[in-house]
Amino acid sequence: EEAGVELVYVPFCYDAFVFMVNDINPVENLSVQQIREIYTGKYTSWAQLGGNPQTLYAYQRPHGSGSQTAMENMVMQGVRLVGAEENYISDGMGDLVEQIGEYPNAIDSLGYSFLYYVTALYTNDHIKVLSVDGVDPTPDHLRSGQYPYTVCYYAVYREGDTNTEAFVNWLVSEEGQR
Repeated sequence: EEAGVELVYVPFCYDAFVFMVNDINPVENLSVQQIREIYTGKYTSWAQLGGNPQTLYAYQRPHGSGSQTAMENMVMQGVRLVGAEENYISDGMGDLVEQIGEYPNAIDSLGYSFLYYVTALYTNDHIKVLSVDGVDPTPDHLRSGQYPYTVCYYAVYREGDTNTEAFVNWLVSEEGQR
């Protein structure tokens, strides 16, 4: 702005911060409040949330990781997370998906990530993404903002840069979106 440059911001991609369980866990939905209370230690059994009477193991990511930062900022919003046991801090996103999908205690586990990681990068047939406040993280719910933990990515370019503008216009076209 000080240099007289105007930037154009164009949203082109939506992602969601999601919560996942093993596919045999009967829980399908958690409320925003329940998620916060799980990660502050109030809920310790799936039975308290409409599931089976099993201990709830809430996985976390290392402090400073992207998903942990998203959890702290978007979900907890200043509410302090209870410290996770060392075995329930997952170093890598692929590891987290594997631990919830395949690990022997998987039915008891809850984890979080970005939807893209769970559905495209580290897929696992035994993972189920939960709805939050009754809203699934579908493309329509992300575009409309109905899903509570939606993230939007932007293409940013200098006003008047016609080459970049043409690329961004293609990016948001039907072909570019595919």
